[in-house]
Amino acid sequence: MKIYLSQVWRVRAISGFILLVICLVGPILYNAYTKPNIADRYYLPVFGFLLALVPAWGLQRDIRRLTHVIPEEHQFTSYSVFNKKLYTLDLTKPVYYGIFNARQDLFYFNDFIALSNERFKFENDKDWRAFIVRYDLRALLVMPYNDKTKPLLQLEKWERIYELTKLV
Repeated sequence: MKIYLSQVWRVRAISGFILLVICLVGPILYNAYTKPNIADRYYLPVFGFLLALVPAWGLQRDIRRLTHVIPEEHQFTSYSVFNKKLYTLDLTKPVYYGIFNARQDLFYFNDFIALSNERFKFENDKDWRAFIVRYDLRALLVMPYNDKTKPLLQLEKWERIYELTKLV
């Protein structure tokens, strides 16, 4: 079972990728199937490339958040969007956790849980909702904290990190 960090970010990344392809391929196809004048032949692909920078910037921002977790019997393992192993949480060792609320979209917030075998601290209390985009992918495992993931967690056996969750 894969637990994705956020379906909202997955949909936004897929939409951004489709828009990127349209911006890059659209002007080329237009030039191939029509007979534009000389100015359009050169300006349209350049404009399409410049327009493609907008979804490329959004994808660059969101690619970091497209992680997923695979829970197993004695460990949780997080993977990147390209299935590269990022972090393995060993459940037989002490586990430290923090629950926080983060923005997924303009008006949509969700609860997340950060897990680690090492003590961790959130550095900036004033910008605690930005933790979701700034945490170290190789030192922490972050996943949604919802009805689907709560049965997998043994919070009564683990230690809660106060610094991260005091503003929740």
